Amino acid sequence: SDLDDERRIVDLTPGSPTREPFLATLSWEISRRGISDVLRRGMSYGPLHLTLFYGPSARPPHGSPRLYRQNRFSVTPRLAVRPGDQKLRLDLCLLVNGLPVITIQCGEGDERPTHEMAVEWYRQISPDEGSIFQKGRCLAHFVVDTERVSYCADLRERDSEFIPFTRGESD
Repeated sequence: SDLDDERRIVDLTPGSPTREPFLATLSWEISRRGISDVLRRGMSYGPLHLTLFYGPSARPPHGSPRLYRQNRFSVTPRLAVRPGDQKLRLDLCLLVNGLPVITIQCGEGDERPTHEMAVEWYRQISPDEGSIFQKGRCLAHFVVDTERVSYCADLRERDSEFIPFTRGESD
């Protein structure tokens, strides 16, 4: 059947001959168009057009309350950007269908005890240190402590601008 053919074309199990070529195509699409556009519009792979995220509205082609419930939202704590590198660990990474969309560094604890230190951590990261830090790879990078929340949509090392996200009495 056509469905069986499609499953073979995008077999992502470890060791599958299509896994690495598919992931390379996905990575290229995200680099070229950004994660937001790839999630919104999907991507082509061989003869297929793949929808990578379904919205909650009933508006076709990428919206369906039933399919929206099949999206997988997950949180990965202490995500190593590079295996074995303790410096490059994100406190939290939010993923949609396995794709990272938001990174979070907490301004508390032993490693980065203040909001400012967590912002500084992001500003010291070069996009070359991990693709997750490259432009368009994530929707936003957040810094959170018990009193403030800031975000940056485009990390540019020292030029990264973190915008207050906090709403409250002091804002």
